Amino acid sequence: MLIVLATGFEGKVELISVEEDATSRCAMRHLKLYYKSAKAEEDQNDDEDWKEKEIYHLLFVGWPDFSVPEGENRNAMLKLITKSAELSKPPNVPTPAEFPPALDPASEPSATASPRIIHCSAGVGRSGTFIALDFLLAHLERGNLDSVPDDVDPIFDTVNAMRRQRMMMVQSEAQFLFLYDVMRLAWLEHHRAADAEP
Repeated sequence: MLIVLATGFEGKVELISVEEDATSRCAMRHLKLYYKSAKAEEDQNDDEDWKEKEIYHLLFVGWPDFSVPEGENRNAMLKLITKSAELSKPPNVPTPAEFPPALDPASEPSATASPRIIHCSAGVGRSGTFIALDFLLAHLERGNLDSVPDDVDPIFDTVNAMRRQRMMMVQSEAQFLFLYDVMRLAWLEHHRAADAEP
């Protein structure tokens, strides 16, 4: 498929593969985007001007609109968060000690070579819940939530900061409560594993 925009951007998309990932219950499409700008075309008109980028499209269908994933779909969605993070990880990821402990959702815990685009039908309910969970779980894994003061609610603060950037993120009460439930279980598991270490 060839894409040409009025700005002079030109791109081609090639489908490399499609596979079903059983653990995350998603269809995973591996694509390659070839692109060049009008400036590159003016400078020289050959195939060497084309740049390329790998893209992964993950389609998860086990999450009803306005609701939360239940049962096996819940576990699969959590695996999807991990898979999505792995696919977007840059080649040289800094060690956990280098991550800032800030809970500002405007700054991701890590820089990514392949930024992620999350979207559901409206781009607020399921998308907001996924983004908040991804952000909070990453901070939990890095130990940034270990010393949160009693008067700070990182889940509420994260959703509130997201809503300042896009209204209605985490759209329903069920989705909001889902964040607390998943984070409670993840926090217990994180500390159970930490306590088991010698």
